Amino acid sequence: MGFLFEPEVDLKKHWKKLVLEKNSQRFESDIISFRSHQTKGKKGYLVLTQDCNDRDQAEALKGAKVYMGPEFYLKGHLLFLWKKQLKDQNSKSMGQISYFSSHAGCTWLEVQPEDQTKKTFLVPYDKKQVLDEGDDFLQMDLPEGLEDL
Repeated sequence: MGFLFEPEVDLKKHWKKLVLEKNSQRFESDIISFRSHQTKGKKGYLVLTQDCNDRDQAEALKGAKVYMGPEFYLKGHLLFLWKKQLKDQNSKSMGQISYFSSHAGCTWLEVQPEDQTKKTFLVPYDKKQVLDEGDDFLQMDLPEGLEDL
């Protein structure tokens, strides 16, 4: 999701803690140093943290989601929907927005239901469907039975 980064952000000034999530487990560690890195045509960062001391620990974190604060992203972008409660048109809570992605002109919100025994589900995001938005919620006109798909 490199296209989301605000070009004026000074990473060295703001990026102090690495926060990752994998298999519902969270890893947080203070960043000692980092540098940009490219291998096999992929661009990224090599990050040295306080609590990840060897290659085995680093390999175990492969595929984890990286979370960064809103100061790194373009103003008004979908990042600000992350961790908000999603409500339907009847104000029923559908769960918490846990992730989002944009593909081929369509943006999808991944929603984690409050009932942890239920699976996450995807909601197509369209500004026309937004009925209301607050600091901690997003209310949308959603089709019936969406979380049951």
